[in-house]
Amino acid sequence: MYTQFDNVKYLYWAVSANMIRYRDACGVIADNKPPVPPQVQMLTKISEKLAIKATNSELAAKDAVKPYPSCEDWKLLIDTLEAQNKYPEAISHLETTVTTSDNKNVKKINDENDVIAAQGSLVQMLPVERDEMIADFHYKNGDFSSAEGCWAGLIKNYQLGKEQWCYYEKMLESAKKVGGDFEERCRAVCEEMLKLEEGENAFKVSGGGKEREEMRLTND
Repeated sequence: MYTQFDNVKYLYWAVSANMIRYRDACGVIADNKPPVPPQVQMLTKISEKLAIKATNSELAAKDAVKPYPSCEDWKLLIDTLEAQNKYPEAISHLETTVTTSDNKNVKKINDENDVIAAQGSLVQMLPVERDEMIADFHYKNGDFSSAEGCWAGLIKNYQLGKEQWCYYEKMLESAKKVGGDFEERCRAVCEEMLKLEEGENAFKVSGGGKEREEMRLTND
């Protein structure tokens, strides 16, 4: 029945309902410690197919109000893949098909009318959210070298990354799994961030920040 849905809203409802049933069933199974039966596992496979259809760009484009899937929509799809341990597929979707807030083609929220008219959320996934999930899935998939690189990238590439202690912890945890001179690799990242912070502080103390702000106001 679900496969006949052409309305994106109903597809998302079906995926959410199936995943709730799956989580509930897994909770009961975990208490009794039997293996997960095939009919319960089938819920995630059905949900995956429905979520892929719902996030399909051609189907989504028919919705003039919400032409692109939101962050919550994409997370539903990723959740169905994670439940099946399909980490490479999840990474592939995150790297190639998931739209984020920095995508120029994504519809912006202009006023309250957009929010009222939309079916579901309009909020797009942040690039940092996407990159965090990619790093996490690399680790879960046993690709610790890629996970280490991703966490190091999060520290270096995002303004608040160098202040997120959990990033350093996860980078170190991944680096330990890789082995080799992992302490040196992690120390190099930390030293790079310290030098960057020292440079930023020196710039502020020298008055460079104030001069740049005055120039911006003058140009405006």
